[in-house]
Amino acid sequence: MTTRRQLIQSIPALPLITAASAAALLAACGDKKTAEVAAPAPAPAPAPAPAPVAEAPAATPAPAPAPAAVAATGPLVDEKDPQAAALGYVAVAAKADKAKFPKYAAGQACSNCSLYQGAAATQGGCPLYPGKQVLAVAWCSAYNKKAA
Repeated sequence: MTTRRQLIQSIPALPLITAASAAALLAACGDKKTAEVAAPAPAPAPAPAPAPVAEAPAATPAPAPAPAAVAATGPLVDEKDPQAAALGYVAVAAKADKAKFPKYAAGQACSNCSLYQGAAATQGGCPLYPGKQVLAVAWCSAYNKKAA
């Protein structure tokens, strides 16, 4: 009959096991002398985790200019522009096609539309034509009377 100790010593892969592991296995077999002599040293305490490196805050991008500011510096809307043509934009309100746009009424113009951003200027921005300006005397079918 083979003892556990003899079995462990006869394993051919034993040299691959670290000395500390082999000593622990042999010590478990009950040989007090081997257990006292070959007791493995306690494992060293793990190294403390490095302190997290504070990342620099991401640079906040500059805010986009307000639509009015963009529109106030752009070119004038061309009546042939696809967006303008779809909305029936005319540079002079009196030339609006009343048959095609029955909503038009005399006195309507961009200058008194709630969308117009030009204040008292002769031209200004309109959110319907981003990056471009409309004439104060112009008109389109999106006209919405400015509140008094």
